Amino acid sequence: MGKMKQSEIKSNFHRLIDETDNERLLMKFYDLLVKSKVQKEGELWNQLSEEQKDEVLIAESESQYKTNLIDHKTQKAKHQKWL
Repeated sequence: MGKMKQSEIKSNFHRLIDETDNERLLMKFYDLLVKSKVQKEGELWNQLSEEQKDEVLIAESESQYKTNLIDHKTQKAKHQKWL
């Protein structure tokens, strides 16, 4: 992936969140973002175990393949009661 603008990163991240059906993974990313707001850059990553770092890197890598993603229409239909 090349360098993206902040707006592209946010848009892509929102899309990935909407298309992700793995609640455990979503919770990990949520916790990571919440903790990162109150910590210095790199501090959170350094606090992760090697297993946690591997999980984050694997999840990021897997998100690059469209076959691992669920389209927005399917996801929206599945969670219609919450919308």
